[in-house]
Amino acid sequence: MDEKKVFFVRHAESNYPEIGQKDIDRTLTKKGERDAQSLGLWLKQEKYFPNEIWVSSATRTSQTANIIAKNLNYPSESLIFESSLYQASVLDICEKLQQTSKEISSLMIIGHNPTMMEMIPYLTKHSGNYFPPCTIALITFSIKWTEITNQKGRFLWSNTPNELKLG
Repeated sequence: MDEKKVFFVRHAESNYPEIGQKDIDRTLTKKGERDAQSLGLWLKQEKYFPNEIWVSSATRTSQTANIIAKNLNYPSESLIFESSLYQASVLDICEKLQQTSKEISSLMIIGHNPTMMEMIPYLTKHSGNYFPPCTIALITFSIKWTEITNQKGRFLWSNTPNELKLG
């Protein structure tokens, strides 16, 4: 059985909401834009090219995804925007993973804390207690998508923006 890879990404650093602005409409800071760019370049450098990229419908996740996609030469029109990812729980995301097409071997989910951080200890035996903006983690599975559930994955690594080694 082919190994499945899931990259969990927390959106890059965002601005605090302006008066009257909805949380879903918050945008990235300049640092967030730079961090997303660095992450995209690092993924390309390390030859990580997900088959699909699922993105929360929030503005900050959309911006993060578009910057990463551009640096991976991933067509922005192929990004899959999911409103259900905006306030999704760990169980919501697991259910979505279980519905993944068997033709997909790797995917990236760009979402929000606390859920992105909570996916690591739920799916693996690794504690995931630090997940700042634009952090990425890779979990692999040696089972069918339909079998993904608690403790069935293997944590490989996570990187914060400061840990990415470009060059």
